[in-house]
Amino acid sequence: MKITNKTLRLMQWIVSLGAMIALVLVVRNFYIQRLPSVIINYVTIRTTLATTPEEKKQGLSGTQPLKPHTGMLFLYQDKVFEPFWNRDMNYPIDVIWILDNQVVGTAVLDAQTTDQTQTIYPPQFYNKVLEVPRGTVDELGIKQGTGVDYARIVAPTT
Repeated sequence: MKITNKTLRLMQWIVSLGAMIALVLVVRNFYIQRLPSVIINYVTIRTTLATTPEEKKQGLSGTQPLKPHTGMLFLYQDKVFEPFWNRDMNYPIDVIWILDNQVVGTAVLDAQTTDQTQTIYPPQFYNKVLEVPRGTVDELGIKQGTGVDYARIVAPTT
């Protein structure tokens, strides 16, 4: 069987495309493995961090809906007892209050559909809050007392 120049070029193109795809996947996995993460019931949730007062006030307001197993982690230097609200929230979320490495409570925060803002209060003091897509708490069986682990998360200093 004789290989024509056209066939050879096609094979080279296919190999080059495969190499580019492999490189993109390696870079993507390298990046994903370095994202801050929360691990609950053996499931890794990739997070963005809210550590400054401005980031905490903004939260997920005005953002696009979260993808499964992603969220925003609010970090506090000390224990706090602050409510959360749904101002400018375009989609419902689950809110998970955490003290150190243990869930102390959960709640649902609905999308804001009227001019009124829904406010929810924690069941007790906490030092972390994880906001995740609505249904995550039920999907992962998260409840008061559930253990929480962290990867690549630096505690706030302010």
